[in-house]
Amino acid sequence: MNKKRTVVESSGHSLWKRISRILGSLTLAVVLLALLLVVLLWAVKVEMDYGKYGMNISQFAIYHSSWFALLLSLLGVNILFSIICRFPFKRYHFPFLLSHVGVVVLLFGCLLTWWGGDEAQMVLMEGKASDKAVRKERQFEVRSISMVAPDLAADSVGGTVAFAPFAPGPFSWSDYSRKNWFERCRKTYSVPLWLTSLIASSGRSRLRLTSDNNGAAMPGVNIKVLDFVSNVQIERPLPLELSVRFARPALPAPSDSNSGDTDVPDVPTNPNTPRGWESVSLIPSIAPMNAHYSSAESRQLLAGGERVVCWATDSPAEVTAFRESKPLDLPRAGVQGQIVLVLRGTVHHLNVAELVTATERDSRVSLGDSGFELSQVRYDRRGVVRALLHAPNGRKEQMILFSDSPEQNFQARQLGCFGTYWVDAELRQGSVNRDELPANAVLASQPRIDLLQAPNKKLFYRYWNGKMFLAGGEIMLTDKAAAPNSKIAAIPRTGEFSIAAGTKEEVTVVVENFYPADLYGCRFTALPLDEKTPVNPESLVRLRVKVDDVSEEFWLRAVTANQMGDNFAPEQVKYLYSKDRTVRIVWTGQVLNLGFGVYLRKAQEVREPGMRMAAQYSSLVDQIRVPQDNAAMSDPSKFDYVKRDVLIRMNHPGIFSVPGRWRTYRLYQSTMSGPFHPDLPDFFNIYNGSLIGNETRPRESLYMSGLSINYDPGRGLKYLGCFLLVAGLVWHFVRKSQQAEKRRQQ
Repeated sequence: MNKKRTVVESSGHSLWKRISRILGSLTLAVVLLALLLVVLLWAVKVEMDYGKYGMNISQFAIYHSSWFALLLSLLGVNILFSIICRFPFKRYHFPFLLSHVGVVVLLFGCLLTWWGGDEAQMVLMEGKASDKAVRKERQFEVRSISMVAPDLAADSVGGTVAFAPFAPGPFSWSDYSRKNWFERCRKTYSVPLWLTSLIASSGRSRLRLTSDNNGAAMPGVNIKVLDFVSNVQIERPLPLELSVRFARPALPAPSDSNSGDTDVPDVPTNPNTPRGWESVSLIPSIAPMNAHYSSAESRQLLAGGERVVCWATDSPAEVTAFRESKPLDLPRAGVQGQIVLVLRGTVHHLNVAELVTATERDSRVSLGDSGFELSQVRYDRRGVVRALLHAPNGRKEQMILFSDSPEQNFQARQLGCFGTYWVDAELRQGSVNRDELPANAVLASQPRIDLLQAPNKKLFYRYWNGKMFLAGGEIMLTDKAAAPNSKIAAIPRTGEFSIAAGTKEEVTVVVENFYPADLYGCRFTALPLDEKTPVNPESLVRLRVKVDDVSEEFWLRAVTANQMGDNFAPEQVKYLYSKDRTVRIVWTGQVLNLGFGVYLRKAQEVREPGMRMAAQYSSLVDQIRVPQDNAAMSDPSKFDYVKRDVLIRMNHPGIFSVPGRWRTYRLYQSTMSGPFHPDLPDFFNIYNGSLIGNETRPRESLYMSGLSINYDPGRGLKYLGCFLLVAGLVWHFVRKSQQAEKRRQQ
């Protein structure tokens, strides 16, 4: 019996020994090292082919891939078993053991970095503090804002928040057929949002996301990514070109105009002279106005005093409001006119004079049984109505409606309300001193054609004669020719229609060229990843989003790392509306909570004499504890300082430990922007004139500093592994030299 057990034990021992010898064999080591060499040469080739983008591509395709981690793990197992096979160790094994242990420690440190390392970017303006940075990994931030339930969120947007990580890779998806060695993101990426937001204690909102398979927190929301373009150039939209012919006679050109409209063409003013065709070229405006282009390009004044205005929208709800907001019994509304609000599909006709009277002393007016209310309705004699819209959830949003320039309206996009202001221009002109009105108000009694570019590449119109709404609808377009080399569907169109035929208000319109843009109010061109493209390329993604029973398809532009707060461009944020809630989608970077705050006291840029390029960037920062009240992050007098006056320079990082945790971040100086002066429009939004640090005078200029944040849990092990490897090799060569010297002496 004992003999049989001994045989079994001997057999098991020999099997283990055989496996150990195979795993620790020199042959396996040579094979693994040869494979590693081939992979590294391939990575170098990829980096050479794609220039300055090569590092990101090689990291995505090779260094950060699971199969590369498996290759390094096999190499580590081979080295580990080569050590085990030499047990029990002899004295002459020590140099070998030291160098091989160094390699194992080095690989284990790299594994820790791969698993737990973190990199992010923090952008700070002088005098500002933050405890959050943005990782390069992207995610969809989805907010579900109930219009019914009370919303007690501390931020300006509110709602419950869910995040959907999204890793599209460095290439546009259309390029993967030519780069078929990367198969990771070739298929359509589908993300059902079954996430929940949990409200923590301590009296403030702190969001923690967990997976919820039942979808209790955010049911009915589904995102499907249809396409991804990694590197694009955002461009101005192409003009909408029209030919217009009015039956009305031309008017004399006004001698004084401050309306911002284009000059009246030099045409005959004899009322008996028939008017010919007039050319109109408009750049669609994005309401509210943004920095893409001037709103003056979105309107044109014709010879008869008529105006043509054009704007674009990304919201089907605004298209519905455009088509449904017809005034009712406008003369009865009087001098101040009528506003028509379309709130989630329901139309409300409201008399402005009655609203102004009813909302005095902070009173509110209900919009039917919707639960929404209006307050602080104010009328401007120049034809502007301002109102504050209140939702049942406690949120409120400002609306500004222009009677003569509807393309400049500020709508309540978060609350899902879109309005139009109608006023009888002749009544308004007779009610005030003519000198108090701008020139465009003097001509407001003339007809106006409103054009709206819809997100489904359609074009809609409204015809207003200054006193009443005459007609509106969709312009039926026919294709003329296909535009070459276009990523988006930019197709010249033609369409002809007449309004009020046979009357003095008759107008005939021909759409000569219409280039509908997929991106909200802009065009984009896909760029290759090469040396000529920008260092920080813009990215776009095309989504199909379903919220309850509402589904939309649209392009969304990525939020860049240096954007501060919620200052998004219109094409970077999307609102979708269901019956009782608004869903907001932003494609942004994943947020890294540092566990401490960084306060930028001063940023400095040093230039060499006679040189335009900066020679040195530096930032003087303080480390502070994160306060319980988030509002205290903007008040330096309430800071609890951990470190003060830490100077961060290029290649000279600042080292910060998280209070109460075994975690250390290194902050590197990466970018610098500025100086920003008070003549810039956003200066006073960023800086309110408060004193910075120990300074005694307000700043007249500000710098913005970009800091790269790195957390590497394997840093110490990698240093230790390199030291052991070098020490073992040196010991090995010294021992070999000593043995050779002894043999010569013998």
